[in-house]
Amino acid sequence: MPDGTDNSSLDHRMEQIHLRLRKAVQYACPYWLSDHSDDIVQLAMIRMMEIAKKSGGVEEPKSSYLKAVAYSIVVDEIRRRYRRRENNIGDGSPMDTRPASTADPERLAGSTELGRGIVGCLHRLRDSRRRVVALHLQGYTIPEVAASLGFTVKKTEHLAHRGITDLRLCLARKGLQP
Repeated sequence: MPDGTDNSSLDHRMEQIHLRLRKAVQYACPYWLSDHSDDIVQLAMIRMMEIAKKSGGVEEPKSSYLKAVAYSIVVDEIRRRYRRRENNIGDGSPMDTRPASTADPERLAGSTELGRGIVGCLHRLRDSRRRVVALHLQGYTIPEVAASLGFTVKKTEHLAHRGITDLRLCLARKGLQP
């Protein structure tokens, strides 16, 4: 039976890879996903373990390789979250439009009506514009939306501009002001 030196050496190498992956994920992770960076690091470690298992051992990977793995995992996570949000938007269910404070009933009624109006108008937009505008309204930047949808930044800017213009016109027709 081995004396344990191989296991401690392997543990040390994996710990080093984990630390380097953590830095790579922090670099690749957008600000809005940074709360989940530990989970993303764990996904990256699982991928590294799968690669090590296929290749027959754990070698010290190059920094560029670790960055590529981290970037790949982050992009996969963004796409996964986007698909989940897109499915929720497109299923016809009303978005939760309740404001944080319910102190003013008139304001609550107005914000609920506006939320329903936005959802209704979003459903009337063309698919590409709807996806871009929906993500943008959820707080994603134009470059993040472009990356998640596989569009160029310029195309995404045009779709966002046209989609928001269409959304405002639709809301104005309903007598609503954003």
